[in-house]
Amino acid sequence: MNTATRPLPLPTQATLPFWTAAAQGKLIFQRCGKCKTTHSTPRLFCRHCMAEGLEWETSSGIGS
Repeated sequence: MNTATRPLPLPTQATLPFWTAAAQGKLIFQRCGKCKTTHSTPRLFCRHCMAEGLEWETSSGIGS
């Protein structure tokens, strides 16, 4: 059986911390320091309040 291969994602300024943590077996996400909205996809600003400088947090690991 042939297995399709896919290109690996190229880290950007917004995604590099995510991929670095993933390589260490950690799951991290971003939270806005201003409005506390969480973001599941890495970005440079908050989609809710447009604040810059989102903070990275480590997932607790209790989700399913």
